[in-house]
Amino acid sequence: MTLLVLVLGALAITALCRRFDVSAPLVLVVAGIGASLLPGVGGLEIEPDVVLLLVLTPLLYSAALESSYLGIRANRRPIGFLAIGLPAFTTLAVGLVAWWVVPELSLAAALVLGAVVA
Repeated sequence: MTLLVLVLGALAITALCRRFDVSAPLVLVVAGIGASLLPGVGGLEIEPDVVLLLVLTPLLYSAALESSYLGIRANRRPIGFLAIGLPAFTTLAVGLVAWWVVPELSLAAALVLGAVVA
């Protein structure tokens, strides 16, 4: 029952956001933060599988529908940097700092830690 109320609330908020041309994810996050402050709602637990199925899947699908091949092609350099360069840099940075801070950690293990964080 609680899940049904959450889904219906999210659908109503999304419909209002489309009507007033406001970013729906931003309003949904603010509504979620506001709902968590209400008494009795803060302890609500939802299974991760439900979140994956009912939240993440439609979100990725709608983003895929709104993206265009020409837009991706025009921005291939920044996309490539953010998809490849930034994780590689984060892996190296976190790995080297972890290797320096924890002397018992081997360089390979520190780089694995960096890859997990990235």
